[in-house]
Amino acid sequence: MLLYAGGLETSRYDPARKGKTRDMIAVMQKFEERLRTRAYEGLQISSTVIPGKDHISSVRPGFAWAIKAALAD
Repeated sequence: MLLYAGGLETSRYDPARKGKTRDMIAVMQKFEERLRTRAYEGLQISSTVIPGKDHISSVRPGFAWAIKAALAD
């Protein structure tokens, strides 16, 4: 399983939403840790944070990282 999030996806005030955004980096890390502790047979997990990117701008570099990671094994 390959997980990634943008480095700018932290909790912050968003005036468009009139509230705080979710810390997607923390959410991703918590999800990864939960999966690791369950020790599913054969499940391999790799994750990364794409520096300087938000939810939208992390898609292209995230996919590029995921393809490279998947083909490396």
